[in-house]
Amino acid sequence: MKEYLFCEEELIKVLKGLKNIKAPDADSVVNDFLNLLVLKVRNKLLKITNIIFEKREVPNDFRKTLIKLLYKKSDKSEYGNYRSISLVSVGSKLHSIMIIYN
Repeated sequence: MKEYLFCEEELIKVLKGLKNIKAPDADSVVNDFLNLLVLKVRNKLLKITNIIFEKREVPNDFRKTLIKLLYKKSDKSEYGNYRSISLVSVGSKLHSIMIIYN
């Protein structure tokens, strides 16, 4: 496990790697929005990420997952014609990727 805090360069790499999607995640935030704001809020975002890492406590919002069913084909009344996707918060995704990346 990493013994030091995350730096700004690590945050930038992770933010650049997030896919720009149109659909919001579980927290109703789209990655595009986060990437646009990063210039103004990067230091605050980094500080929050490091606090979470130091305390080793996952915020409740990071634990929420929104599961959606997407129609695939044929009869819409048949359960087998759907697939599920899980939407997690952007903050949770960002923090997880930073830990995995390092």
